Amino acid sequence: MFQKIQYLGLGGNRLSGDIPAFIGNLSQLYYLGLSENKLEGNIPPNIGNCQKLEYLNFSQNDLRGSIRLEIFSISPLSKLDFSRNMLNDRLPKEVGMLKSIEGVDVSENRLFGDILGTIGECRVLQVL
Repeated sequence: MFQKIQYLGLGGNRLSGDIPAFIGNLSQLYYLGLSENKLEGNIPPNIGNCQKLEYLNFSQNDLRGSIRLEIFSISPLSKLDFSRNMLNDRLPKEVGMLKSIEGVDVSENRLFGDILGTIGECRVLQVL
């Protein structure tokens, strides 16, 4: 029904619950802004189906677990913000696969690990 949506900005709306799995069906989506809500749980695995995403902002929610590896296969992604959540796993080395990434913010989580060996692959990265 909503497969043609390209821009979805729902930040600051006090949305709660899990991120709906239907997000992964939005194959034309290039902007997904879900910041400043009360979303919780894990990031849906089918988020990797959104292969046109350029901007992804899940900041200031209550997301837990890990950053889905599927996200790092989205080649047009230029901005990625997971700051101020409860993510508590290893920071994926796959971040180096994002050749077009300009900004990554994962501050104020419980992530750990070493990405120095791969972050150099992000040739246009300006903000980390």
